[in-house]
Amino acid sequence: MHPLVRRAEQRFLAAARRRGARAAVLDVPLLLETGGADRVDLVVVVSAPRGVQVHRVRQRGRMDKAQIDAVIARQMSDREKRRHADIVVRTGLSRHHALRAVRRIISSLPL
Repeated sequence: MHPLVRRAEQRFLAAARRRGARAAVLDVPLLLETGGADRVDLVVVVSAPRGVQVHRVRQRGRMDKAQIDAVIARQMSDREKRRHADIVVRTGLSRHHALRAVRRIISSLPL
């Protein structure tokens, strides 16, 4: 992991501890690819079909389909990420469905 990103993560977690937080959430897009799963207690993977992923990135207007395909090809496959996850949130159905799933996860945590 990039040293600046790792230091920012460490500062964030230290601040959470100082505040007495019982949990902290790290949003790390390449967590599994960089071996970061060893640093966390729970891995939650958000998953969507490839077509949905491509559509969402194209909506941002910064990359064309070839660029998006190249980025996706360099990443761990969605299937492999799901295999390594403790929990999978499927985001291809609707935002409402995904938010409900996240709320259930939070309420089930032993906080």
